[in-house]
Amino acid sequence: MILRISLKNFRSFRDQAELLLTPDKSPEHPDHFIRGEDRDDIGVLKSALIYGPNASGKSNMVEAVQVLRQLVVGGPGAKKSLPYIPFRLCPTANTAPTTLEIEFKTQNKTYAYGIIYTNEMIVEEWLFEISKTKEIPIFERVAQSFVFSPDLLRIKETKAFFSQIHLIVNEKTTFLRQLGDSDLWNKLPGLIDLKEAYNWFQSTLRVVYPDSPFIELGFRLEDSEEFRKNFHKILELFDTGIQKLRFETLKKDDSEYPLFLKKMIEQEEAEEFSFIAGTPTSPERFYVRKKKGDPEAKVYHMETIHSAEGIGDCSFYLKDESDGTLRLFDLIPVFMELMFGEKVLVIDEIERSLHPEITSQLFKLFHQLSKGKRSQLIASTHETELMDNELFRKDQFWFVQKQKNGNSILRPMSGFNVRNETNFRKNYFLGRFGALPYLKELQDASPAEIL
Repeated sequence: MILRISLKNFRSFRDQAELLLTPDKSPEHPDHFIRGEDRDDIGVLKSALIYGPNASGKSNMVEAVQVLRQLVVGGPGAKKSLPYIPFRLCPTANTAPTTLEIEFKTQNKTYAYGIIYTNEMIVEEWLFEISKTKEIPIFERVAQSFVFSPDLLRIKETKAFFSQIHLIVNEKTTFLRQLGDSDLWNKLPGLIDLKEAYNWFQSTLRVVYPDSPFIELGFRLEDSEEFRKNFHKILELFDTGIQKLRFETLKKDDSEYPLFLKKMIEQEEAEEFSFIAGTPTSPERFYVRKKKGDPEAKVYHMETIHSAEGIGDCSFYLKDESDGTLRLFDLIPVFMELMFGEKVLVIDEIERSLHPEITSQLFKLFHQLSKGKRSQLIASTHETELMDNELFRKDQFWFVQKQKNGNSILRPMSGFNVRNETNFRKNYFLGRFGALPYLKELQDASPAEIL
């Protein structure tokens, strides 16, 4: 779970901004946060919402998390060059380094991992174990120089390896990523903290954008009866009219197996891969997967089954479903991960293509079904129907406002003098929290005079 996200000189954030996910002393919605297990432990909120007008910087907060994740684990979308995107509306910021840091909980420990970098190199990198009262450095890096914790250096093999680390680590690659890529966890003793931090970025943290498809959907529906059962149960809650899903594996000689898909698969060089492809003329979805050792890739095609009185079952292609239904197809599986496991999900524009009641229901489901689990949901949104003290605590709301100089600032609702019983939505539209678009008033004039 994330306790803090900090960024500086990244896109529209020139100055340092921090998103804190530690609860205040309010007794409201006690199931919306996880208490610290002892006096030295830190409590953490299970969810948070980020508001702001278009182009204010909300999506940049989400992107900062994704960039840091890719710097650690690589993966699709990761580039060989450093993702240096500084604040461009200030001459000094154009050449200053970017700083990204996340504090997070995993395996009953709390870590702070951060990086400072430019277009040319990683300037600093660090990993600390932290609590309310202390910070224990695990490693600190300045350029190609490293300082490791005494515990790591007490192990003979590890000490010998780390003494030569400056000769091995690439100046444009994070230390955590190089450890992960070389699988040193299984080759050197004593790297448990480094491994846990890497695994959190790789396996626990997931970032979802408005156009992010859930690539594994077709495969999960085929592979797991439990997944199918839970997916259908949740889908029924949202009044899509879908009774069930039908999917099939297409063969190369199948008339529905398009030629463009054959070419895409033939061009894949990786030993194992998965992706979603659509036809050139429609948004139809084909789920493609090849596992290591498989002789060829499998292609899955899915249909939805609706029923009407006097007609019976009727099948539809996915391209015939609404954008909102397809959005649910992508969101429900990741929400299932939150509800039944311990995951951290960061979503950009969670309300995209969804009715306000559906967006509210998603959060209600999450808070209800993830009780006792260390799962967390952070989302940017424009959906003001969520600004309800019956749904959220005031410390779960954050606002991004862009200043006249183009710099984005981030402020919590709890930083304003607001009571828990306040009408959050009304006060937001009154401008009390800022983060509203500045719109010019239309005067009584003809179109020609306005345009």
